[in-house]
Amino acid sequence: MRNDVPIVVVRNAIQMFRPPALHPNLAKLYREKVSNLAAALNTPGVQAEAAQSLRQLIDKNVLTPEPEG
Repeated sequence: MRNDVPIVVVRNAIQMFRPPALHPNLAKLYREKVSNLAAALNTPGVQAEAAQSLRQLIDKNVLTPEPEG
């Protein structure tokens, strides 16, 4: 029995479940941005702006107490 699903439909379905391609230098770029942010947080005159940029990166803080004992 032959499957009558067009090849385009199959390719689109496969593409939907393929993980997104990440740029090969993404880790390096992230490291540079974090380093620049850390430097800005220690630079007088831009600390407030750098702190605001840092706050925008944080979605939430979760504090989990350690069990007693």
